[in-house]
Amino acid sequence: MLYLDLSTEMLYLDLSTEMFHLDLNTEMLYLDLSTEILYLDLGTEMLYLDLSTEMLYLDLSTEMLYLDLSTEMLYLDLSTEMLYLDLSTEMLYLDLNTEMLYLDLSTEMLYLDLSTEMLYLDLSTEMLYLDLSTEMLSRACFAVWHCIF
Repeated sequence: MLYLDLSTEMLYLDLSTEMFHLDLNTEMLYLDLSTEILYLDLGTEMLYLDLSTEMLYLDLSTEMLYLDLSTEMLYLDLSTEMLYLDLSTEMLYLDLNTEMLYLDLSTEMLYLDLSTEMLYLDLSTEMLYLDLSTEMLSRACFAVWHCIF
């Protein structure tokens, strides 16, 4: 065990518990090899890595990245521009502040908005709905699509 204080700047190392703690007055580094966890703060900019649960959480003051390999999920925020990817449910959701893209491979569905210009495609029911903000075009697309199938 090694402990260095220098009036609460701190260094703590314990090889029997496989733990390392560095403070430098709450800038922080925490490493625990027995639980496979790394926590880095640098004044709440944050990094959290847990290898036992296969999870990474990065904050950089709420710009956010969340990665969980055990559930096959990625969530990226960049302050609500958003990306959500879930490989276990085969789903992708992209926002870019409500311009929207929604893709679900398990139900064979694609929904694209681009702020109400709209595209809706459902391959399981063989349906296409296209709007482009004109009612006449959307009805024509329905008629043509149903004539094909």
